[in-house]
Amino acid sequence: MSTIHIGAALDVPADISSTERLLLVLLARDADASGATFPTVGRLARAANVSQSTATRALRRLVELDLLERSASSSIAGTPSATTYRVTLDRPAGVSAEGAQA
Repeated sequence: MSTIHIGAALDVPADISSTERLLLVLLARDADASGATFPTVGRLARAANVSQSTATRALRRLVELDLLERSASSSIAGTPSATTYRVTLDRPAGVSAEGAQA
């Protein structure tokens, strides 16, 4: 649990919906020190009491607002596996985790 990320998620000044903010807080709650977490959309949707399509739309918007990064990985066989979400509230918009301008 990252209380720093949770506090930042609650204080986001961006014009985001209550669902988007709740998902951001849920992701921040489970994030490691770097902000990374690996939940499924289904788990997030259940925790937020919304449909999976609503959760997917909210996650997509958080990525568009640079409040969240999403990276998908695949197994050796090429099938989709875990999706990593990284809460990016601790750095300026447009700067990647590696410090490069996006």
